[in-house]
Amino acid sequence: MEGKGYIIAQAWRIARPYWFSEERWVARGLLAAVLAMNLAQVWINVRLNFWRNAFYDTLQRYNETQFFYQLGLFALTPAPTSCCWSMAPICSRCCRSAGGAG
Repeated sequence: MEGKGYIIAQAWRIARPYWFSEERWVARGLLAAVLAMNLAQVWINVRLNFWRNAFYDTLQRYNETQFFYQLGLFALTPAPTSCCWSMAPICSRCCRSAGGAG
């Protein structure tokens, strides 16, 4: 069985021409977009966890005012999530129009 170093070297040998070809800026831009979308999704999930904590604390305390406030916050949460998910088709189209495999 081959070592990890050999496998990584072979993967780099295959991928290197793409990252340094004429399409390198498209490749790097798509990589940056994917990283940004992943970070945004993590941020949204963290915010949802904080919201769940506050929401269930409100339910436990029978606080009607805070309950409706938390529902309002939840109504605002899908906006950033939908922005992240709506970027995926755009990145896919850019990749196809640039001649990529996506």
